[in-house]
Amino acid sequence: MVIQKGFPVAASLFMLIGGLFAPEQIPGVNVLSPAYSQSPDDGETFSYRGRSVAGDGVTVVHYQWPVNHPGGKVFRKFSDANGVHLFDASLDKFDVENASVYLSTKHGNKVMLAIAKLSEVDRMWVINEQKRRLFWSWRAPGEKYPVHKVLKAKVEIDDERKDAAIASFGAPHRWRNRVEADSDGNWEKAKQFVAMRKDLAGRGMDYSIIEDRPRPNYHWMINQSRDDLKSLARTLNQLGKKEGLLTRRDYIRLFASFVQHMRYEIPQSNYEHADYGMVYTSGVWMPLESLYRGCGDCDTKSVLFASLLANIANSHVVFMLGEGHAFVGVRGVPRRGDRVVNLRGAKYILVELTAPWPVGQIPSESWHHTQRGALEVVKVVGEEK
Repeated sequence: MVIQKGFPVAASLFMLIGGLFAPEQIPGVNVLSPAYSQSPDDGETFSYRGRSVAGDGVTVVHYQWPVNHPGGKVFRKFSDANGVHLFDASLDKFDVENASVYLSTKHGNKVMLAIAKLSEVDRMWVINEQKRRLFWSWRAPGEKYPVHKVLKAKVEIDDERKDAAIASFGAPHRWRNRVEADSDGNWEKAKQFVAMRKDLAGRGMDYSIIEDRPRPNYHWMINQSRDDLKSLARTLNQLGKKEGLLTRRDYIRLFASFVQHMRYEIPQSNYEHADYGMVYTSGVWMPLESLYRGCGDCDTKSVLFASLLANIANSHVVFMLGEGHAFVGVRGVPRRGDRVVNLRGAKYILVELTAPWPVGQIPSESWHHTQRGALEVVKVVGEEK
């Protein structure tokens, strides 16, 4: 694994996380606080932290999260084709079909103009503003015209599929009393140990000999969850098109932003199963459970993000694991300042999901662990090159 760092980036674009979990404000940086919420809407089935009011087998969870649009209410002096100053206004809408622009003056008046009447400079400015990208979930301080917007998504969760997903994952406690092969060649015990590991694999867990305990098989979790999240991935895709997103990176921002603004909460390591008794999960939830609860920790959020991205063609995702934390890398074309890992000739842009970090930026501590090779890299989405 070769570690690569992009070109230097202005310090005002960085965000830090207190420890590895909760966002904090530092000098020169304004971090948007998480805005996850669930609220009734139009009399639909309503869920709050996992309670289905309607009881019809479908839980509907309403998510909302803030974004910042750099092409927002920027007031500028518009001029006509002859260079005569018209008024100070901001762009509301560009009607491509009718070649008209809708403007708002500083006094609140609404104005419609034919784009042909504007100066060449203003025509190009209007067109370029339409092509601007949404800067998801963060903003640097000192922006003169910050514009906040809230994106909303409705998630319908089939309760039976959710319950089945929860029940399918984890190691029953009785399997932790494993049978090892004795040094004198007890092959019967060896066969029992192999059988135990096979049973664990069928429930999304690997057995770590070094740690002497089961651990999650993230690749299994994502494969099992991909179809369950297909509808949500489609919803976010449609939202992206509505917001004018054009590039793959824009969609990575959108999916990451959705996950980042879910509440941070560390799952319990065990739960009671009707058939198996107490089940060990290593403190990670399946994606449908995290959506149902509206929260998750670093690896739970990473699994949810990767499961969503698995529904997007040609996606490739790796997990960066170790030092008590998990974050992801997404294969793509890095930009100036991105934190990147180079794996087998492909560049993976690093993404922190516990809080609203920009794509390509991670906590300095995580970057330090990455640079010194202290993290395990696990391919979870996409075929090897």
